[in-house]
Amino acid sequence: MNLAWRDAELHRTCLSSAEIARRWPASEATVQDLLATICHARDLAALQSYRSLQVQPVLDPRRGQMHVTVRLEEVEMHGSALTKTGERIIVPTEARFWDVAGQAPALLVENLNAGGTAFRMVS
Repeated sequence: MNLAWRDAELHRTCLSSAEIARRWPASEATVQDLLATICHARDLAALQSYRSLQVQPVLDPRRGQMHVTVRLEEVEMHGSALTKTGERIIVPTEARFWDVAGQAPALLVENLNAGGTAFRMVS
């Protein structure tokens, strides 16, 4: 999957092993494993098939649409499914999530939480 980043600082952090270690020292290896696993997946449906990951659609009540959470152990990435041209895939209900967004080839990374420490606070 391709990753797009809502926050340039989060993107820079996730590009650097040293920055990941500084930000999440107790979860460094797991953060790197999660990023690598997501990048090697074909699409969201493929991510869902990996036994080591928990992939769940979650309703964003502020926007009235579904987002996705991808979890590996104590590390959680929050994002939105994107088309191959970078447009956000709007999914209004959890029941339709996999039908509408399962083939999404990209993810807009909105936040990363490791060991209880989020990169940015969600307001």
